[in-house]
Amino acid sequence: MPQQINLFHPVLLSPRRHFPAPAMAQALGLWALALVALSGWVLWRTQALQAELAQAQSGQTAEQQQLQQALAQRTAAHGDPAAVQQELLGVQARLAERQRLLDQLGGAETTSPTALLNNLAQTLPPAVWLDQIRWSPAGWALQGQTLEPEALRQWLASQGPTHALRVARQADGAAGWTFRAAQGGDMPEVSPR
Repeated sequence: MPQQINLFHPVLLSPRRHFPAPAMAQALGLWALALVALSGWVLWRTQALQAELAQAQSGQTAEQQQLQQALAQRTAAHGDPAAVQQELLGVQARLAERQRLLDQLGGAETTSPTALLNNLAQTLPPAVWLDQIRWSPAGWALQGQTLEPEALRQWLASQGPTHALRVARQADGAAGWTFRAAQGGDMPEVSPR
């Protein structure tokens, strides 16, 4: 006859193991120690952040007081029409001085050295390069070299009447041409190459 074995019989089952009380006490102690350390760190950071907050609030309060004082002084100063008129006169004087300086630097004139250099930078053909520039209130003089004399002539024609132009082959047999050009007045003396 076949036999049946009951695998759920208590004798056949492996015994249940329970944690012993000392091991559980140790684990609980470690958890408590970790919680105390974490609480201490959180408390320390909270105090540090509160100190920073208090310092920032005191700085903000001081800045607000300074701003209110400055606004009160500005309102008091600008409330007086005579003070406003005096400030306006000072600003207009500074503006007139700056405008005078701009005019001297050539902001409004086309014969100034600044305007000349600006024009040269924007319009000079790539085949022409300058060795020397002379400027006077009466006119300007240029000395340089070119690979294409025709490009030089066209460029000079676009710049207005040129009173003097001298173009010559390079003396040392190199490719290209040397030139001297002047506009307005006599040609200032340009040193030879």
